[in-house]
Amino acid sequence: MCKASLALFTALVLGWCTPLRAAEGWRGALSHDVEQARAALHQGSWDAYAPFYTWHAPWAYSSSRRDEFNDFPLGAGLGRSVAEANGDRHSVYALVFRDSHYKTQYMAGYAKTTYWPAGGDLRFGLGYSLFMFARSDIGNYVPLPFGAALASLRYREFELMVAGIPGTRHSGNVALVFARWTWD
Repeated sequence: MCKASLALFTALVLGWCTPLRAAEGWRGALSHDVEQARAALHQGSWDAYAPFYTWHAPWAYSSSRRDEFNDFPLGAGLGRSVAEANGDRHSVYALVFRDSHYKTQYMAGYAKTTYWPAGGDLRFGLGYSLFMFARSDIGNYVPLPFGAALASLRYREFELMVAGIPGTRHSGNVALVFARWTWD
């Protein structure tokens, strides 16, 4: 996906979905996130993404239904990210992978992760991602906005991440596990 498309998706996601932050006010939060997304897109390090496992919540799906799902969402993604002085990382990205029904899913968006030391070069992170997604069973590939909580374990340039996708019974309630590798 070209930079212009990635920038458009990021702007749409940030415009529709940026959460209010009481300390900075919603305009300050939106302005800061848009500026960091722009910095990531134009000046950031490159990121490669590899989704490799999808966990389907047992309370949302029967065992027989979970057996029908694709647990291995093979695919790939590319993005850019920038780190603030405090270590927080802002990323823009685009991913393509196989969804739970073995169909192609597209995602593009913005993510922010805050990190804490876990020992040596190891860091634990929490954050969120705001994105547009398109898949066959929801809107017949019409791009729709959504958000997800993120958790990560980072060692230098390699990161293992989990995105929690909320939902209802028989929809959502999954965790997407993926790897991210960053380089300049």
